[in-house]
Amino acid sequence: MSWVLKPDARIEVSGRDLSAAEAGLAALSVDLATGTVGSAHLSLWPRTAFENAAPGDEIALSIGAADDPTPVFSGVIESVRKGPRAVVIEAREAPAPLLVSRLNRSFVNQTIADIVHGLAGDVPVSAAESEIELSLYAVEGRRSVWSHLRELAALAGADLHCTADGALVFAPYGAGEGHTLHRGIDLLGWETLSAVPPEAETYAVHGAGSRAGADKWHWLDPAVKGAETGESRVLGAFANTDAAEAATAAAAARAANAAVRARARVWGRPDLRIGDTLDLVLAESGGGSLLDAATEALSGVLGGSSSKPPYRITGLTHSLNREAGFVTTLELGGSTAPGDMEGGAAGLAGGLP
Repeated sequence: MSWVLKPDARIEVSGRDLSAAEAGLAALSVDLATGTVGSAHLSLWPRTAFENAAPGDEIALSIGAADDPTPVFSGVIESVRKGPRAVVIEAREAPAPLLVSRLNRSFVNQTIADIVHGLAGDVPVSAAESEIELSLYAVEGRRSVWSHLRELAALAGADLHCTADGALVFAPYGAGEGHTLHRGIDLLGWETLSAVPPEAETYAVHGAGSRAGADKWHWLDPAVKGAETGESRVLGAFANTDAAEAATAAAAARAANAAVRARARVWGRPDLRIGDTLDLVLAESGGGSLLDAATEALSGVLGGSSSKPPYRITGLTHSLNREAGFVTTLELGGSTAPGDMEGGAAGLAGGLP
């Protein structure tokens, strides 16, 4: 038995939904990455049915099998360029207004998750996960709301990205769905890199709230630094050691993930999202035959390891064109989560009490 995958795309602009052929699509690419607002680029025939599309129009894209495409992008058109050979549409994901939005606001005694909800405004939030509590977080108008969200994501050890329908996601490293890609089945090409991890920052509280009671948070703690604690970064927002230790664990996870990197190119996989974890099965199996690789893949599905895959998707590009068909290119980092580091967080933090 043989089968042929016929990739297709569905393009919806301001409520009008057309297939790639109906829209006169020549090429499409969707670029997504953690910490960024994703973008889409469409090249259409000059007499496309979407020739009257305009900046500000809503757009949604689905890619995959012709009879069952998967949503991959939802946002707003930023620009439309017309010429004798093509109409080119550039779009950004729905949270794009946060790139330019500016606020002056303070959050008092709130978790980072609560602050994310507060900063998102009208942008829907699919997930916001962080129990780190900040005694004070000031948002000032010299920076965009998105830059504050990126700062909070780094502090919490979280990936900041969007769902396929445009909602904001703020989730710990490695919290996405797990996948396995096999040599000889899924992978068109790959490259892995292991490096020495950078030195991780450690954090300490500025006050004695954890030693002398919560009402003494404003007392300066003489044991913040010294021979036992080493160098630590002191943030005024940390009123207790729980927050400092959680931020230290997040920094350790970020450093560990930076030492594990890879790139992979696969046949189109619209189901893959930023933050998902991956296991790359690269070893030759039984002489490298397709049958052996398929057997290995099946055994992994039926009784594979329960441990978390070592990689997580930090960036991806979906490309659909007549030259290469539908291909997904992946940028990968480590999948270590802050929770994986908390067992040694006290030591990393220099013995915080």
